[in-house]
Amino acid sequence: MAKGGPAAANAQKTLATLKQLRAMWSKLAEASIVDLAGAVNKKNKVGSWVADVERWYNLLQKIARLEKEINY
Repeated sequence: MAKGGPAAANAQKTLATLKQLRAMWSKLAEASIVDLAGAVNKKNKVGSWVADVERWYNLLQKIARLEKEINY
């Protein structure tokens, strides 16, 4: 098998995706209340926005678990 092989390529792709998701979550976490309120007003659907935040929170928890597994 070639150095790294398909498993290494898949791991690199997964890690890149996790880094992208973490950066997106960090941006949301660092947003001011004015920015967040503006996002809600643009969507005009508070329930949908709350669902998005919940989804991102759950993804962050998944990222943390995966990072812990990768580090072990």
